[in-house]
Amino acid sequence: MGERPMLRLVLNEATGPTSSRIGRALGLLREELGMDLAFVGQLDDGARVVVTHTANDPRVSQLPVGLDAVVREILGHLIIAGKGGVVVPDVTAHRTDQSPTAVFGVGAYAGVPLLRDGAVVGALCCAASSPVSELQERDLTALQTVAEYVVLLLHPVSSDRDASRVPAARNELERVAEAFVDGGSLEQLSRPLLEMLRTATGLDSTFLTSIDWDADEQRILYTVNEAEMQIPEGAVVDWSDTLCRRSMDEGRTYTTDVPAIWGDCGAAAALGITTYVSFPVLDPDSNVIGTLCGVSSRAVDIDPRHLTTMRMFAVLIGQQIAAQAHATSQQQRALVLQSRLTEVDDLALRDPLTGLVNRRGIERWLATASADLRPGVEQVAVGFCDLDGFKHVNDTLGHAAGDDALRSFATAIRTIGRDGDLHGRLGGDEFVVAAVLPFGPVALGAWASRLRCAASTTVIVRSMAYDVRASVGVAAFTGSTTPDEALSAADAAMYLEKASRRAAH
Repeated sequence: MGERPMLRLVLNEATGPTSSRIGRALGLLREELGMDLAFVGQLDDGARVVVTHTANDPRVSQLPVGLDAVVREILGHLIIAGKGGVVVPDVTAHRTDQSPTAVFGVGAYAGVPLLRDGAVVGALCCAASSPVSELQERDLTALQTVAEYVVLLLHPVSSDRDASRVPAARNELERVAEAFVDGGSLEQLSRPLLEMLRTATGLDSTFLTSIDWDADEQRILYTVNEAEMQIPEGAVVDWSDTLCRRSMDEGRTYTTDVPAIWGDCGAAAALGITTYVSFPVLDPDSNVIGTLCGVSSRAVDIDPRHLTTMRMFAVLIGQQIAAQAHATSQQQRALVLQSRLTEVDDLALRDPLTGLVNRRGIERWLATASADLRPGVEQVAVGFCDLDGFKHVNDTLGHAAGDDALRSFATAIRTIGRDGDLHGRLGGDEFVVAAVLPFGPVALGAWASRLRCAASTTVIVRSMAYDVRASVGVAAFTGSTTPDEALSAADAAMYLEKASRRAAH
């Protein structure tokens, strides 16, 4: 998972006027989600929405602050009323009773309610005039993070009791954000989510389970217990005797009277469970792989909005499990690519001067990556590098010095990427670097920045340090383009950059 600086900035920034801080957070959120507009709409007497803060792409029409509209006449009503999806990358595929395409003229939108003490006080919304293919359900994390941040700024705590809860809430929120930003483990994501749910709902315990359908068993993965009732981590129970099975079979996600409804459940009776809530955790194919649950020994009246939050958390956890499975698959595929290179005669595929893959090895790596590529999910980034002023090194210091420069540059570009990525030398002072990345311009742009940074390096020539820069061109093939086309496009982009530098001098 790539770096997401917006979350860190929102959580860590603590200075400046409230309006400026909210404006900056909205701007970063808009850019993060690839949208044209982000805004905060606050409820006025429950019937009207006033736009109080906005962040617009300067190239599109501006949404003015102070806009006062009836709730049903503004995009935020879909979020507040729960009539639209929270993250909708293409409204043409997500029709509602009041289509955003017809009513608001947008192609994609995303948003969450602003909650204060369990009550809706407004909405945080983003919109774009066209569909946004990169928008995903996991972007809920960014939305939730900014929404919590906005509420804290708009409604500062006014009592010692409330103030004492804010640092803990921010700490849990930061832990959740970091789990996504840093590609953290399922446990790193789940534990703060469980703590936030337990605190919000007032339940005795919240926990995450996995289901082994072949063994007909349910395993308790992680729990947060704050009362006498203790749900043990690692416990394995017969699926047929669980409340979760009964919940799914009957379509009942929440009850405050377990003994009356499911009195035949031995595990519930043994633990003394009275209140029970559960939402399934699904994989990308909508198969149930676990549950997100909460229980209490007493009857607990849970706010419906907290149930909605719990349902969204179950979606986030499913997304995290899928992302980790994808990362593991990527690592395995990278190892396969690497092993295919080492299975053949290494001398035939490697450049003897630099130790990088040679032209034949480059062609084989690109062909293998192209055959294994999943269009629409992955792309292969290709970077073409050419050393600037290399001929001058050869002419003034000799070819042995030039060889030193090439070897040193090869060492520098090896720092880019992972095991299994391509690091090759076409010949002369031309190099190729390539990697399999998630589909989309964000991942490609971040990778290109890292490559350009490595290509501007200090090389060692005859025991002396010289600053060397390489012109770099980057392109990608995604299924609609071939490796040769991507390599040609990267080569052309490199020459444009080299010409631009020459013109500047």
